[in-house]
Amino acid sequence: MLPTIACTLTRVSDPMPPGASILASTKRPLRILVRTSEILMRQIEKITYELLPKEQQDRVIWVNPKFEGVGILDFSLSAEKKRALIESGASAVRESLQRLRADSSQSLP
Repeated sequence: MLPTIACTLTRVSDPMPPGASILASTKRPLRILVRTSEILMRQIEKITYELLPKEQQDRVIWVNPKFEGVGILDFSLSAEKKRALIESGASAVRESLQRLRADSSQSLP
């Protein structure tokens, strides 16, 4: 059976330090909303995986591309940033497949 590649679209953001200024405190509700959305999206990914039958779960390869500098509310990314993100995802897939290939060749008699 062929493996299934699952790419996570969520990331764990940096901890939110308490804002010391009034301006920072006005942004805090939005930052809390973003963080809560990230947590909920990650839980949806986990639940979806857990709902798969066991034999299908064994075939899933999780890929975690890098999302540096991109948040959940970044809707207008430059073409250059989009290309960088796509390349990051492709690179993560290649690395996962190479690890899978290496692991499977080591398990052969």
